[in-house]
Amino acid sequence: MSPEKRERIREAVRFFYDLQKLRIQMGNRAGSKTALFDDVDREFHEKRSKAMKSLERAELRNVERLCKESIIYPWLIEQRGIGPTLAGCIIAEVDIHRAETVSALWKFAGLHTEGGKAVKRERGKRNEYNAWLRTKLVGVMADCMLKAGSEWRQYYDNTKHRRQHQLVKVCMGCDGTKKAKKGENRGKKCKNCGGTGGPAAQGESSAHGQHDAVGYMGKS
Repeated sequence: MSPEKRERIREAVRFFYDLQKLRIQMGNRAGSKTALFDDVDREFHEKRSKAMKSLERAELRNVERLCKESIIYPWLIEQRGIGPTLAGCIIAEVDIHRAETVSALWKFAGLHTEGGKAVKRERGKRNEYNAWLRTKLVGVMADCMLKAGSEWRQYYDNTKHRRQHQLVKVCMGCDGTKKAKKGENRGKKCKNCGGTGGPAAQGESSAHGQHDAVGYMGKS
């Protein structure tokens, strides 16, 4: 696909998300309980919100029309949890000719690790990856694929299970204090480490395991 066509898809996808954001904001105002809004105001915002919904659907059809020019679009759209807009995000942002290896592609999308940890945005430092694409892959696509029961969920489940049972030096359930943090279990032995403080498994509530599992599914 030529750079010009990819740019057209990029602009269409960004415009779709702009319309979606504005439509949600207008819908929130229409449902506001503030005393400043009377019934006439709410009716006005409801009508404008419906009009934005119509524009959003029209732009979605435009994104789908443009994406059909890509040879990878039919395969992407067959994956559960991926619709025209997410497919458009991938097609527009990922230039396979600029990534000679899979690891280079992961780095471009922000799915790589540094020092064994997922990369984070740092103030005053320019990102070496496409932050917008990473947000869509990790924050949107992964959640959609999990809810849709995608066949790629097996990578999420396997990684999460492995991380939950991985031993760490300090218990993540009680931060090594040997006691439960709060609530009814305060002062009692931590269920995760049995009161030892570690080494112990990361446990089911580990946010690290969740993030790693989502990232690994995105890579796959």
